[in-house]
Amino acid sequence: MFEFLKLLDFIYYYQLYSNFLFLIKKVISAGSPELIYSYNFLFPLLISASGIVACILTSYFATHIMIVDDKKKVESTLKWQIIISTIILTPVLITCSLTLLPDKISNLIPGDEKVTKIGIMICSLSGLWSGLIIGYVTDFYTSNAHSPTIKLANSCKSGAAINIIDGLALGYLSCIIPILALAGIF
Repeated sequence: MFEFLKLLDFIYYYQLYSNFLFLIKKVISAGSPELIYSYNFLFPLLISASGIVACILTSYFATHIMIVDDKKKVESTLKWQIIISTIILTPVLITCSLTLLPDKISNLIPGDEKVTKIGIMICSLSGLWSGLIIGYVTDFYTSNAHSPTIKLANSCKSGAAINIIDGLALGYLSCIIPILALAGIF
């Protein structure tokens, strides 16, 4: 079980690294004078570094506090890791956005419109909490401990056609909340 959690941590670290490179590239290529001349372009670096620290703290929680020694504990430990990392990163995002960014930033969106640091903070927090929502919805629709998967397994007894139809319907249904979360409706 420990090797599985190590693999998940590696995937999370890789995702943080690739997101960091993408953010730095976008900020530097945007050419916003407010970001480049005052070293505010390091904002994505600080957020990514904070994410790595949060990931280390949540990994410590999973390996030392909530020790996975049984198959049944894996799911709850992963849920707690998502919650803890989201709770740790929320005040970090708020503090970094309000203290490190200038009041208005130009050249981030087409046109003459400027983006405020409150807008950047809201976008960052929306992405963070949407990730938590998507994680929980994915767990609900794919875990064998919840009713959608149990109902799908029971429908398999009726035949292959019913299994395909129910599985496709469940797949479509499971996408509704993540799409709404990504669209910013929640």
